[in-house]
Amino acid sequence: MYSVIYGIEEEVGKLLVPAEVVDGALDNWSLENHVTMGEQKTRQISWHLLLRRLGVSADRFKSEDLIDLTNE
Repeated sequence: MYSVIYGIEEEVGKLLVPAEVVDGALDNWSLENHVTMGEQKTRQISWHLLLRRLGVSADRFKSEDLIDLTNE
């Protein structure tokens, strides 16, 4: 996950999670024209909200190098 502040992307942490799980946690997808992939569904969301919806605490996310949710 990345945080963008003043146009600069900074890695916040890493999650390994099935796409279906993330898709289920998000709503309100919209189509956006991506420079290299054409028109794709996209959803802007704060990483705090996504973590909350996935059941991962911000403290755990910040303290672990990688969180693997594929078997949870």
